[in-house]
Amino acid sequence: MANIRIEEKESSSILPWILGLLLLALLIWGALELFGDDDDIDDVVTTEEEYVPTEEVAAGIDDVDYAYRNAIVAYMDYTNDMTGEMGLDHEFSHNALTLLADATDAIADGRNVDLTDNTGRARELANEITKDPMATNHADMIREAAMNITESLGRIDTDAYEGVAGADIDMLRNEAMAINGKTLTLNQKEDVRTFFGAARNVLSKLN
Repeated sequence: MANIRIEEKESSSILPWILGLLLLALLIWGALELFGDDDDIDDVVTTEEEYVPTEEVAAGIDDVDYAYRNAIVAYMDYTNDMTGEMGLDHEFSHNALTLLADATDAIADGRNVDLTDNTGRARELANEITKDPMATNHADMIREAAMNITESLGRIDTDAYEGVAGADIDMLRNEAMAINGKTLTLNQKEDVRTFFGAARNVLSKLN
């Protein structure tokens, strides 16, 4: 009978298996690290969402703060483009002065600064310039309203912001004084616009 030669198969190397398992372990570890970071982020977000306000905040401090920021945005939006906005009805100057007074009052309320109603007088003047389109004292009233608001913003800056907008307040005061009360407003449109532009710079510092 013929002898049948049976060759034993060489045992295949287990090295690739070991390397594969190590690679798999590294992938699992990396995934756990990644998801672990996400869990940390989720914890932070959850903590912020579950913040419990103090009694002072709950009493309305946050609401006041939110209101004054909205008042600033309202003025900024309205005065964003002042090209060709001034006419005999003085609607633009009236609205800009009113919104600026509103923002000034809102900041003062939010920062507990007493303005002794300077902005109330500014609103009266803003309303007055819309009553008689042919009156010749509109510029004088706009100048007075601008000065009242400027002094109020200066007080807020000093009392609540440690003078951070001091240079801008000085510029705003100069622009208010540059409005000539004896000259028709429509003949000094740029001076009025420049004042409103300078007020934007001040509000951006007190925001």
